[in-house]
Amino acid sequence: MNMAALKERLNELEERYQEWVGPINQVIRECSYKVNRDGYTPADFDRDVKRVKDTQLAKYDPYQDMYDFFDALCPAYLDAASQQRAEIRAAVSDKAGLLSALLGYVYRSASRIQFASDGEWLRRGLAAASIENCAKDFRDVVLALAELYVAAEEAGIDPKPAFKAVSRLSSREKPRGGTRPVRQMLANFHRYGALKERKRKQL
Repeated sequence: MNMAALKERLNELEERYQEWVGPINQVIRECSYKVNRDGYTPADFDRDVKRVKDTQLAKYDPYQDMYDFFDALCPAYLDAASQQRAEIRAAVSDKAGLLSALLGYVYRSASRIQFASDGEWLRRGLAAASIENCAKDFRDVVLALAELYVAAEEAGIDPKPAFKAVSRLSSREKPRGGTRPVRQMLANFHRYGALKERKRKQL
């Protein structure tokens, strides 16, 4: 794996995302203070933000570019040496757009799991969670992983071995956005209350 080229591509994707999201963040800043003043409602705020977001998406969809990149990155991450995996996690740790897209990719992977033969999507989703490494908020990662776990079970896949396998490739260190290492989270995920709650909702 050419780490220099990979990091350059990550930087490019993040820069394009920040350019894309700039007008959206601007309208959020300009309009958020107006909510519940002079008749400006939360619905008005949502409408204005959606209008700008739709305009931006018509020009360019940064998430599709990032997802296409993750389709190759996630399998490569699982095959990489320990030091390379640590470098990948570090390379995305300060990139808000990529971190958001990695979390979205976990959900995207869950939606792709339809049959027992779709185990590759389970592994890709787990790789994305491992790379994201709870850099922002572990609670968001837990919810995404619960979707992935349930999707696998519904397709006839036992997710526990894959969760255990990817846990061994994940960070041992306490993450910035959580209290437990991702290695520990993945290894013990079958015991998480959020997963049990997600299964109850399914029933």
